[in-house]
Amino acid sequence: MSTYIDICPGANPASPSDRTAKRIGWISSNPDNPSETGMYLKGPLAIGGTSTSNAPIKADSSGNVTINGTLRIGTSGMWLDNGAGSYTIIHGGVVTVTDSNGTSAVDITGNVAGGITLYNGRGIYATGVVRADQGFNYNGYAGATGTFTSADGKTVTVRGGIITSIA
Repeated sequence: MSTYIDICPGANPASPSDRTAKRIGWISSNPDNPSETGMYLKGPLAIGGTSTSNAPIKADSSGNVTINGTLRIGTSGMWLDNGAGSYTIIHGGVVTVTDSNGTSAVDITGNVAGGITLYNGRGIYATGVVRADQGFNYNGYAGATGTFTSADGKTVTVRGGIITSIA
C-alpha cells in the first residue's frame, strides 16, 4: 500500500467512494492510480499574494492558468514581465519586444513557426534572410507584382512588393 495525503473535504474517511467523489487533491501518489506520483490539486487554485483575490498565479477548475507578474523559467528559458509592457521570450530562438517606454522593436533568432504580428513597432531587424512567401502589405495595400524598365534600359522584376531581379 502506498502512502499519500488525500485531500477530500467533507468526505467520510471510511468510505473510499465518498473520498473519491469529494477529492480535490492528493500529494505523493494518486489514491486511484498509484503509478501517478507528485501532487494534484483541483482548481480553483491561488498561489502567492496575501489572499486569493490578489494572488499572482491562479488556476481555474478548467485548467486555465493566469499569471499577473513575472514568470521566469530556467536561466535561459522564458522571462515575461508585464509591469512595463516589455516581454522577453527565449525558447528555440530569441524574441524581444519592448513598449513605448523603451525600444520598440523585435529581435528574432532561430525558427519561428506561425508568423509574427507587430503592433506599434518601428520595424523588423534581421541578421539573416527575411521571408514573406505571400508578399508584403502596407496599410491594406498589397505589394505589387510585375516588371518595368528602368531609365537605363534594365528590366526590373517585382514580386509581392520586393525587387527580385534587375537584368
